[in-house]
Amino acid sequence: MYYLRKKYKNKNFPSKRHTTTDYFFKVYIDKAYVNYYDVDAGNELATQYAYAKIDEVADMEMTLINTIKGFSPCADQPWHLVEEVFVPINCDGAFHWILTVIALKDRCIYVYDSMDSS
Repeated sequence: MYYLRKKYKNKNFPSKRHTTTDYFFKVYIDKAYVNYYDVDAGNELATQYAYAKIDEVADMEMTLINTIKGFSPCADQPWHLVEEVFVPINCDGAFHWILTVIALKDRCIYVYDSMDSS
């Protein structure tokens, strides 16, 4: 969140609307991706397992949709009302965080990393 503090201390910027998500937003995206693009997709699944997997994907989708619409407790505003979305991401459970800024108007994703590149 250093990026946010630095950005708003400087008064020479145009007023932009933004919202934030929490760490679980990335977790939901990961789970939905894994369930959509399963490694064993070519194998036939038992009916009960297939239905359980479909239900899990639907739950992940609804959580993501609610966050984007602003219904989630972690979301400040719906995404159609903002220009930037700030998503904190934890790297592999270590004490290393990166900030992802999704610029909706520019259709870009900016990644801010606090670690040295050396």
